[in-house]
Amino acid sequence: MNKLSSVKEFVKKRPTLMMLVKFFYIFKSQRSFILKLKLLRDYFKDFSFYKKTNNNNNFVLRSSDLFPRIYDKTKITPVDPTYFFRMPGALKKYF
Repeated sequence: MNKLSSVKEFVKKRPTLMMLVKFFYIFKSQRSFILKLKLLRDYFKDFSFYKKTNNNNNFVLRSSDLFPRIYDKTKITPVDPTYFFRMPGALKKYF
């Protein structure tokens, strides 16, 4: 086992340290600090909402499972139409 993989394993076993590493990647980007704070606030607000409204005992939200992708939440998500055009051909092939 090389040194980098042993460091990764060490970090993975410590949830608090893992969380710090995840947040380091957020603040490493070149975007505005104020924007990052706003997006993080929204992220945790959403997390709290989903945790409160979760009624499924098979799906437990834990803080250790957090992996913030604060720039992924958008009002419009463009979808490439070629995915829809390929579907009928694929279905004909398998059914």
